[in-house]
Amino acid sequence: MSFTQHELDDLDENNTWPAFADLFSATSLLFVTFLCVFIYISLAQQGATNTTRLKIMRRLVIASEGGTLFTVDSTDRQFVRIVLRERATFPAGSFRWETLREEGKAALTQIGRVLNDDSLRVLYREVRVLGHSDQVPFLTAGFTNWELSASRAAVVARCLVNWVQVDPCKISATGRGPYFPVNSQDLEANRRIEIQILPRLENGNEQSSGSCSPDGDGTRAYARDSITRRDQADSLPSSSDAESRGSTKTATLTRPESVPPL
Repeated sequence: MSFTQHELDDLDENNTWPAFADLFSATSLLFVTFLCVFIYISLAQQGATNTTRLKIMRRLVIASEGGTLFTVDSTDRQFVRIVLRERATFPAGSFRWETLREEGKAALTQIGRVLNDDSLRVLYREVRVLGHSDQVPFLTAGFTNWELSASRAAVVARCLVNWVQVDPCKISATGRGPYFPVNSQDLEANRRIEIQILPRLENGNEQSSGSCSPDGDGTRAYARDSITRRDQADSLPSSSDAESRGSTKTATLTRPESVPPL
């Protein structure tokens, strides 16, 4: 039986389509398989992050003493948010350590104990301290609400690092100014400090801004050495304690004039 050239071309063309269909089916199946694996891994990592986040959150809720010292916000799925309201931080227009209220010092002590717990410190990778101001213009000695909120965040971060002994390589301080109010009718509620605790990523893919030197400029070591270990104090020192520490028996060093209280 003989075929014309035209018939042979038609036969080759008809045989090509089933092969192409098989290849397309195999490629599609492979793509779907990879997609399913990717979704499974992503969900597993998200589940692990949520579990870590819940562990940290539970400990903080207990430490907050029913929300009297600070509140723990669970609305964000990426990190744990702690909120210190104005009544537990600084009076209006203030940002220095001496003006930090005793409630704020007690709150930072409790937060630090949670962050320093051996079973929890490996669960988070970063602690962000965010300062927020109200919407009343602040124009003093060239300062604005930007500098005011940033200074408050820096003082709180310094407290956590120097007195509570949280790892300085995990802490950052940022001022958000007056641009993120929580209540347009309540200026006091807008003057607040937020602390965001970011859980460690399960895949270890964490960004780094470079190597960290925990000793810094030496003031942290001074603050650590100028008091007997924290088992002799239940909370952060008050401003009067800080002023008199150089002459008390619990002090091991006399503070130089160039070293700040914290």
